[in-house]
Amino acid sequence: MPRCTSCGTRISIAASPVRCSTRDRLDPGHAGALSAGAKALARLQDPSILAIHFTGDGEGLVYYVMPFVEGESIAERLRRRGPYTADEALKIGEPILQALSHAHTQSLVHRDIKPDNVMVEAKSGRVLLLDFGIAKLLDPRGGEAGGAKTATASRSVPCST
Repeated sequence: MPRCTSCGTRISIAASPVRCSTRDRLDPGHAGALSAGAKALARLQDPSILAIHFTGDGEGLVYYVMPFVEGESIAERLRRRGPYTADEALKIGEPILQALSHAHTQSLVHRDIKPDNVMVEAKSGRVLLLDFGIAKLLDPRGGEAGGAKTATASRSVPCST
């Protein structure tokens, strides 16, 4: 597991290539959209959205670094233990709705809400909204900001420590 070289905490690194999938060449428009999306994600400050420590780009990738969190997705929990009671579902749903509301105030629409993208942190029981991979960054005047998708992970990449 990668660790931050300055403080030693466990981290996760998410990266997205800036190359066109249909052509093996750099696409400056795509790179700009990914960078804008990563910066929008980094601005989100909600207890149910995993914080982004920093973003960057290099060697054909846009990336961001966030804390590593141990836990399981709601999908995993449903498979393991079965359906939730109404009260349990509300305890999960309320923080996710608050996280979505916060993202919307920052002109970011998640677009992929499902049990696999909601995690319960093992130690604290905190509910987290994950994977803004197909989120849309909207123009505050209304509509999409250049059709930009955010820069969340298409894959996790190892980090040298």
